[in-house]
Amino acid sequence: MSKFIMAFDAGMVAAVAAELRTKLIGGRVDKISQPEKDEITLAVRVADGSYAKVCISAGNNNPHINITSKQKENPMTAPMFCMLLRKHLLGARLIAMEQIPMERCAMFTFDCIDEMGDHVNKTLVAELMGRTCNLYLLSPEGRILDCLRRI
Repeated sequence: MSKFIMAFDAGMVAAVAAELRTKLIGGRVDKISQPEKDEITLAVRVADGSYAKVCISAGNNNPHINITSKQKENPMTAPMFCMLLRKHLLGARLIAMEQIPMERCAMFTFDCIDEMGDHVNKTLVAELMGRTCNLYLLSPEGRILDCLRRI
């Protein structure tokens, strides 16, 4: 039995971003996991109290972003990038979900509380471009704090 995989091009990223904006904006990040080396799952509690699990895969073969209901097995110890995301994004509110026009790049902007107790915006960038797929966490100034895959 073959599996049909649709290309995740700029048009598809725009459609997914529009759908995620309607469902997730204003939601809080309750759980972050990294079930595979190139995949992050964010559990977001949305306005009506329900949860939406967002899967962001930066795999070379099939990069994608989607809402999922699958429960994947997590490793016993969380990878370093997952722990960094937990440190910065747990409890954060998703305030924007954008796409760079005509690019396979999605940006999730979160309202976070930093070490000093101030509200700051941090951005999780999903670059879904073939061999160079990657996830980046950006500081409020736009500097890369860390990335999933170092190239």
